[in-house]
Amino acid sequence: MSTDKTDYHPSDVMEVTITMTNTYNTSKTVTLYWWLTIPQFDYMKVMLAQPYILPPDCNQSFVIPVSIGKWGSSPFGAVWSVALFDKENKITRRNRQRNNKRN
Repeated sequence: MSTDKTDYHPSDVMEVTITMTNTYNTSKTVTLYWWLTIPQFDYMKVMLAQPYILPPDCNQSFVIPVSIGKWGSSPFGAVWSVALFDKENKITRRNRQRNNKRN
């Protein structure tokens, strides 16, 4: 998971890219979880919880635009996180991206 830059202002559009890979020679059933945490506000929101079947040798990316509104008068730092869980609910892969909202 990555974003197109690290600092954002109101009216910006953040481009979040999520890439899922399967290096095995068999299909894998996984659930993708994507969430946002803003530690200084004790805030967490699940943005996506979606099952996927990844074919063998898959390398699949998608871009999600996130509009940055006026999310308060104070700057803050946010952490985007993703994790892939297998069907036994074991984490198979995870990633984090830190971003800052500026006025």
